Formats: sequence, structure tokens, C-alpha cells
Amino acid sequence: MHPLGGWMIIAVSTAVVSYTWFGLRGKVSRSVSDGLSALAGAGLGVGGLLVLTDVSTASWLAAPPFLAICAAAHRRALFAGGGPLRT
Repeated sequence: MHPLGGWMIIAVSTAVVSYTWFGLRGKVSRSVSDGLSALAGAGLGVGGLLVLTDVSTASWLAAPPFLAICAAAHRRALFAGGGPLRT
């Protein structure tokens, strides 16, 4: 358990995803946006696990990839043609 490190990773990951979704929208390719979103999602998973105590190995193996996929999919859904944040 490393709560300070976990919260720092969560803060940096939140800043990366916010800048990627709103600051870089339309300026970079979809693959770059997906990659940065996935990286930030995995960071959120790692940071969240660092804050918790007694985390199993299965959580370390499942949470970061799952949140990486979810972050990229969430960005695509929000900014899709019929999504609520489309331009």
C-alpha cells in the first residue's frame, strides 16, 4: 500500500485523460488518442490499486488492462457521431 504514490498516479492519469479528450480533440489521430486514453486508464487502475490494502494478484492482472480498454472505448462513445460531446 502506497497511498501517496497512488494518488499522484491518479492525479497525473486524470490530467492526461482530460488533456487528451478535450485539449487534443481533433488535433491528433484516433490511434494516438486511443493510446493516450488507454495509458491513462491503466494508470488509474494502478493508482487505485496502490491506494488499497491487501490487493490480490488477480486484481493487478485484471484492473489495469480492463480500465485501459474501457477508457479508450469511453472516449470513442462520448465523441462519436451521436455521442453527447461530439463537435
